[in-house]
Amino acid sequence: MRGKLIIQDSLTYRMPVHFVGYEYNPNVHVVCSDAHILSVEQITDMDALAEIIPEEFEILQARVLWSYCDLHGVDFLGNGEYRIFQAAVPVQWIGGGPEVQGIYPLIIYENNAIPILGGREEDGMPKVYCDISAPHHVGNHWWAAASYECETILKLNFREDDKPQDIQPACDDGEHAAKVINFGNRSIPRVGKGGMAFHDYIAYPQEYKVRRAFAGSADLTILPLDAWYKNPAMFRTLAALDSLPKLGFEHAMRQDGTITMYVSDSYVLG
Repeated sequence: MRGKLIIQDSLTYRMPVHFVGYEYNPNVHVVCSDAHILSVEQITDMDALAEIIPEEFEILQARVLWSYCDLHGVDFLGNGEYRIFQAAVPVQWIGGGPEVQGIYPLIIYENNAIPILGGREEDGMPKVYCDISAPHHVGNHWWAAASYECETILKLNFREDDKPQDIQPACDDGEHAAKVINFGNRSIPRVGKGGMAFHDYIAYPQEYKVRRAFAGSADLTILPLDAWYKNPAMFRTLAALDSLPKLGFEHAMRQDGTITMYVSDSYVLG
């Protein structure tokens, strides 16, 4: 018997497409109501960054923006949780149409497959699975790590200032809000030969509302695997991140607040 399924342009499909299509919702906003973030900026070399940033973007600063996020109250996970380690670069889109400033993620490690699949397929986010620890702290020392198959690959250490002070909120609701565009590089490889079968760039708006923020100092350690076969899929990525010059770390912060991801507001650039 011949199959009866017909793909309809009016519906949205996610893998596996053969079970159900969804009515398109223009108002999907993903909310993480309880976010805990450790972040630090790695000073690096502009020429080194230019080797890995597409020509459609202008690099605004020779910085790698590292962030660790411990997310709770995630609405699309039934108010569950997951964690993120991300490296991004501040850039401006110059590839056609209006110029837009934002960040270009180099890698986004996550410990949950559901946000990985949605972010990769729909918004071109460079998401990869790995194990990510909960945040630990003793006194003013906070730390977290990412690993895969018992091999630690990232460590972030943060030390709050001896006399930390709340950074005053800038909103009437007692929160400081900042909107950021994350640029996605969405691509599907060709089958049976090199090149891409499909490729575009996505602007993915997100908003951070900070309830409390504390300054401090931090450092980020990349532990590239000593043998490629311990993690063939991650070996080259870690080596490339580790090759970026480490010329110091600045603007370390610990923040508590909420994150809203404006899924339906994403759009194709150019």
